[in-house]
Amino acid sequence: MQTCEILQNFTPDSRSKKALQLIAARKEAATALAVILGSSVFYSIFFKASTAEVSYNIYNTDWELWAHAMNQIPKILRRSIRTDALLMWEHYQLNYDRNHAIFWQNIYGGCRAS
Repeated sequence: MQTCEILQNFTPDSRSKKALQLIAARKEAATALAVILGSSVFYSIFFKASTAEVSYNIYNTDWELWAHAMNQIPKILRRSIRTDALLMWEHYQLNYDRNHAIFWQNIYGGCRAS
């Protein structure tokens, strides 16, 4: 994680607030996707299945593929946030808004508000 420049008395403008709302919505969607993906495999194995069918379903489930898919959700979310932050940083760099550019550069670099 990079060293982050601290902004005193910074208030995001409407464009930044919209971008932050979009990021929050993506985080919620990623959480929902993880829950659905996590529970759907178990649902498909156990729902309305006899003991023999459950054993067969467990044996035939591609657990490596499932684990890989579950592992990719946070990576996709992180890449999406970084892309948004980079685009916002470029916008504010081109418009000579130093505080907003620093704010988005901090987000791109993985800084967290304390």
